[in-house]
Amino acid sequence: MIVTVVLLQVDPVVAESLSRIATMQTILAVVAVLAVVATLAVAVFALRIAIQLRRTVAGVEGKVKGLLERAEPILESGRRIAEDASHATTSVRDQVVVAAHSLKRLNTTLREATADLELRARSFGAVLDVVQEEAEELLLDTAATAHGVRTITERIRSPREAVPVQRPSGDDHRSKDETEPEPARSAANGQG
Repeated sequence: MIVTVVLLQVDPVVAESLSRIATMQTILAVVAVLAVVATLAVAVFALRIAIQLRRTVAGVEGKVKGLLERAEPILESGRRIAEDASHATTSVRDQVVVAAHSLKRLNTTLREATADLELRARSFGAVLDVVQEEAEELLLDTAATAHGVRTITERIRSPREAVPVQRPSGDDHRSKDETEPEPARSAANGQG
């Protein structure tokens, strides 16, 4: 390569402008190099984090697989327990339905028995009322009869006294002063 140097005479204003342009290009080149270096640093850092993340994910996957292997029997037991609970719930529900029907029948039977018992109690009460009335009448009749018998007995035992008897004015064969024995009058009063 042959470099030819061309020397030209340049105006000082132009030379100063060219110098500023060259400085700016140098600054831009340095900034570009720094940006590339920073980008490479970030890329290396990101790659390192990605590798660590990959190792971590692999470790977590291994642990999850181990947990799944250990959890499989637990999950199977849980499934069986859930099925048993479902069967038990169904059985309890069926038994509750049967008990509810039994209670309903018992309630109906008790209501019918109560109604029948009330009817019988009312009938028995009516019979007792009739029996009480009859017993009261019988007792009153018996008491009256006993009183009459006692009165008659007392009069029979007592000496006979003459008791004046008042007759209607149509009796001409006896006078108003005639008397009739007292027991005969008492017997006549007891009959009438």
